[in-house]
Amino acid sequence: HRCFVLIKIIINNQLKDSMIRIRILHGRRAYLIDCPPWFSVLQLKQRVHLAIRSFPETVTEMKLIFKAEVLQDVASLYACGVTDNDVLVLINVKEEERLRKVIQDRVRTLRVRAEK
Repeated sequence: HRCFVLIKIIINNQLKDSMIRIRILHGRRAYLIDCPPWFSVLQLKQRVHLAIRSFPETVTEMKLIFKAEVLQDVASLYACGVTDNDVLVLINVKEEERLRKVIQDRVRTLRVRAEK
């Protein structure tokens, strides 16, 4: 039994110290995590994995891929113009390569848009 977990990054500048709020949507439940903008992507992943461990169902054989992974850190999400509508997905490892390419293309698009 494999479940897919949608990770939605919500950039909320109104939060204290421009914290980055992450909403994890899992079935009908939503989990909120606040991270400082200087968090590295690795730290962000660890924070998310920690939250996922508290899910009633076990999430197995999954790997978290952030579009930020091809960037320097979480703060660079701002520069890339990531919005509420950008959804990051926790996927089956087998699909990783295909998805990584999609994400990299998407980031390139965002980068180009940010440079204009």
